Amino acid sequence: MRHIFKKYSNVLPPYCSDSKILESCNKCLDSPCIGVCEENIIKKDSNGIYLDFKESGCSFCKKCAIACMENSFGLLDLTLGDKIVATIQINQSKCLAWQKTLCSYCLDVCDNKSIKFIGSLYPEVGESCTKCGMCKSVCPVDAIILKS
Repeated sequence: MRHIFKKYSNVLPPYCSDSKILESCNKCLDSPCIGVCEENIIKKDSNGIYLDFKESGCSFCKKCAIACMENSFGLLDLTLGDKIVATIQINQSKCLAWQKTLCSYCLDVCDNKSIKFIGSLYPEVGESCTKCGMCKSVCPVDAIILKS
């Protein structure tokens, strides 16, 4: 089976719960989900679609799922809610805050308030995290790990 995601991003797009569903994405020539993405994080190459959190995260605008449905593919499912199916963790050995350097970029962009600082220095990701990737996009040392 062909790999659908690039090595640096194996995270499913929003409103998708199973990578097998995305095998049909390669049959979609227009890729309407890419063109409507407000944050420009949905990308496509010869291996399929992938999320690129280098510059932003998902705002859960729902436009990708709506575009997919309108083009008769319906691979993305709005009933899944505003959450990306992934795991997230902070690499403590790379994280500036964990190395006792003042840094709160991840906290500042987290609209969900899912990142908490323990003892004013040590960030941890809470259960309410939607895995939107906003924190990953602003981390100056790439210490945030998102994966399926």
